[in-house]
Amino acid sequence: RSMMQTDTPLYNLAPVVQVVAMGALIAGAILAFWWLKHRGTDPKQRVFRLTALVLFLTNQLFSRSD
Repeated sequence: RSMMQTDTPLYNLAPVVQVVAMGALIAGAILAFWWLKHRGTDPKQRVFRLTALVLFLTNQLFSRSD
């Protein structure tokens, strides 16, 4: 056995996976609530409004000037 070889991994991705899973769970719950709230409207209108919301939030995220 060489002195350079170890049994520990170089990266521990478990915390990243947990954060991604929690974010997906929260986003899925919000999307499901929104979808149920607007289930009586026209599907094209729902997709349009959701797309507008996503574009607005993305714009706000990347255009912040501190």
